[in-house]
Amino acid sequence: MCALVMGCYTAELDPDRPGVYRCSFAESCPPNLACIDGTCETPSDGSETEGTGPVPMLSIETPSDLQVFSQGGPDSFQVTITGSDLTLVAQNGEHVPGQGHIVVAVDGRDALTITNGELSTGVDTMIELPTGGGVHRVHVRARRNDGNAYTNPEAQALRTFWLDDGQPHVAIKAPWPNSEIGLTKGPVDLQVEVGVINFAAVSGGHVHVYFRDFRLPECLTMECPYTDLIPSGDPGVAAGTVTLKASPVGLHPLTAVAAVGDHSLYQQADGVVLDEFTIASVE
Repeated sequence: MCALVMGCYTAELDPDRPGVYRCSFAESCPPNLACIDGTCETPSDGSETEGTGPVPMLSIETPSDLQVFSQGGPDSFQVTITGSDLTLVAQNGEHVPGQGHIVVAVDGRDALTITNGELSTGVDTMIELPTGGGVHRVHVRARRNDGNAYTNPEAQALRTFWLDDGQPHVAIKAPWPNSEIGLTKGPVDLQVEVGVINFAAVSGGHVHVYFRDFRLPECLTMECPYTDLIPSGDPGVAAGTVTLKASPVGLHPLTAVAAVGDHSLYQQADGVVLDEFTIASVE
């Protein structure tokens, strides 16, 4: 639903159609498609290769997608990683195809490195929980013996989770931070997913998604172009097509903000409730 005609975009695209959406990670695409050369495409019968030989593929089994951890509960959580075509070894400076290690990051900061274990049966590790309530992200990436990252999209995996402090929060579930999208030649319609938690306190609660158009305090009192996404459930999710306007090469902000039934922004004592990160406009 898009109630304010001048304030939002609408569009309908088939998310399962290959060649429609740009991507940077395997999880950016629908389940039936793979992220190949920056676009969600039908996967090939064989493995994509990096130089010669098979390339690693990683998945995060736990935590589950948008799993909720309670603030004040255990101070760590389990990350379970599965995969194929990667033998875990300590970094030794010499690249051997199919060998390497995994770097685990939380909220963009490296937390630990995994150098042993069998990915086919799953590798478990414990990570310290962040302290702040709201959305958090865990990211795993395969790196070669020389420290360079494997460049195929399937060599990394990402997962979003909540730390529940009892307050309303929003999260951009897809795309992921720093996703590369070809915006230099014109606008692109992108499938965006958001999550919400503790939205019972937000009357008529829904989410406004902005690309390059969210500014404070201007957007508190004036129309800033946005797309409405209506979440289902609490915790819940919503998905829809957001039109990203043509943009020069560089990083640009994508912002999800909680709004109430009359489309004004929901505000707490410390300000609006939002999640924001940059995506990369590329040729």
